[in-house]
Amino acid sequence: MSFHVVVLSRQEVAAGALGFQDRLSSVLTRRMIELNQQLATLRASGYTGRLNAPRQLVEILSLNPFPFDQYVAARDRFGGDAFMVLFFNDVAHEVCEIYGIELNYSSELSDDELPANVGVFLRMEYYGDLTF
Repeated sequence: MSFHVVVLSRQEVAAGALGFQDRLSSVLTRRMIELNQQLATLRASGYTGRLNAPRQLVEILSLNPFPFDQYVAARDRFGGDAFMVLFFNDVAHEVCEIYGIELNYSSELSDDELPANVGVFLRMEYYGDLTF
């Protein structure tokens, strides 16, 4: 799996650049509600067969400021004016593209290239279309 890097400056954060997380969590929640309504409709119509809705983990990691020396080294790696560095897994990147959430990705990293001091910024499930 790879991670897609988004680097935000202090000015971008102050201007509301983190608003994408509200939009993303909203579309993921709305997708779960839609899926639940589809399931209820199928069950109400008498369908008793097996249903499958593929589930994938949307995960966004953030560079943590502790330990500070590691934070500074990692931040400098992604740009001197980096205030916040976010790492989107492939699913998060894909879901953002599907739902028109535009972000500027600066690079792509493999799992083993992630800095050691990252934490979870957002983690939610994404459900695909029903299959019978």
